[in-house]
Amino acid sequence: MSSQKKKKQNRRIKKPVAKKNKASFNFKMTPSLRFLRNIFIAIIVLFIAFFSTREGNLYGWTYKNLLVENIKFALGKYGELDVHQKYVVKMKDNYQYIKLVKDNTPEDAIILFPDRKHFNTERSTMKLSNQLSHPGYISFFLYPRKVIYDNRESIYKDKYTHVAILDYWGYDKLNYKIDSPVEYTILPVNR
Repeated sequence: MSSQKKKKQNRRIKKPVAKKNKASFNFKMTPSLRFLRNIFIAIIVLFIAFFSTREGNLYGWTYKNLLVENIKFALGKYGELDVHQKYVVKMKDNYQYIKLVKDNTPEDAIILFPDRKHFNTERSTMKLSNQLSHPGYISFFLYPRKVIYDNRESIYKDKYTHVAILDYWGYDKLNYKIDSPVEYTILPVNR
């Protein structure tokens, strides 16, 4: 019995070995050949990149018309765009709302903003990003005004002078009633 068990074990251990193809070529790359191959590939890639993006007809419009002209527009090639217009191009509704807040508050204002969920809702007419919910981002544009958020602790929490109305949020924070509420504005706490 023991000899039968050994035979079964031997059968299990033996695995078929694939035969090597005699036509296969066993070539080892030396470091110097690898270096030469990489240099050759780099030259080909640079050649294709240079002639297809700058000199060739196939993608010349991408570099000259699309890329360069858009950069000139965004930066103002003849100085026709001032800083505020560049911010509007880059930040769209975010900057328009920040400008509204800045133009309608004094420099010593303490402004109460809502928490993140009110910045971009489905029913909003303005598409504000959640970047406005970061204190450093909005304080950069509104300085020297102080910015506080409804859901965060602050030493100015009860001392705010203005409320940023976003998506009809904030009317309950005012000490007076508004007859016709507006979706986006900035209002003082007291009249």
